[in-house]
Amino acid sequence: MMGRYWNAVKEGLAREAAAKRPALNRHEREFLAAGIEILETPASPAARIFAALIMVFATGALAWSWLGRIDTYAIVQGKLIPIGKVQVVEPLITGTVKALHARLGAHVEAGEVLVELDPSEYAAERQKLMGNLEAAQVSE
Repeated sequence: MMGRYWNAVKEGLAREAAAKRPALNRHEREFLAAGIEILETPASPAARIFAALIMVFATGALAWSWLGRIDTYAIVQGKLIPIGKVQVVEPLITGTVKALHARLGAHVEAGEVLVELDPSEYAAERQKLMGNLEAAQVSE
């Protein structure tokens, strides 16, 4: 399909080149009749260049719209209202996470360790409570 158009363009340019008559200079064209002067004055190459630039930009925009990807982000305010029962998930104890043993979206088994907390925060409190327990057992 494009080959046929390309051949037509080449043939038109070849005919245009073959049909060229000796060009009149500007001073010679000034003394011609107005209608003939218009016919004899060559077209400005700026129009062809401008048309070619428009086609190049249009082709580029079309290619970009076809191949390009634009990510769309929206920041909105809203309220989430659950449809069913709500289950509150909270830890029995709080602490600093030492290690995560599960990945997001991974399948886990019941009883598997998911998060390891740093025990240093509770070590001193544990020793204090153990001392209190021993003291209470001795005093009984």
